[in-house]
Amino acid sequence: MTAGVVAGCGSGETQLPSSAKLYLDAQTSLAAGDKAEAMEALNASIAGEPTPWALFLRAKLLLGTGDEAGALKDCNAGLEVAPDDTSLAWLKVELAKPAASRFQGKFKDPPAQAR
Repeated sequence: MTAGVVAGCGSGETQLPSSAKLYLDAQTSLAAGDKAEAMEALNASIAGEPTPWALFLRAKLLLGTGDEAGALKDCNAGLEVAPDDTSLAWLKVELAKPAASRFQGKFKDPPAQAR
């Protein structure tokens, strides 16, 4: 899910919530290869408003650093916010598998690619 700035006819711009802006900053940092900056932005975004997409992205980053417990914690927190989130459920199932069996075959990618 990606948010944007909405411009109205003569009414000015509607500002993004700070948590959404921080999430977008995290995506930009990741695209630039700066995982530390992305993590900082995600931490701030989640502190402001724990959204499922920010928790999913942070869980993936945590998993990449070897912090499986932190990744699972974020999956669980995200599923509390959005119980039907298929990407968080997918990641939680993958985390339950032995590391060598994760992210293979038809389960290689999350069901929702638009994050």
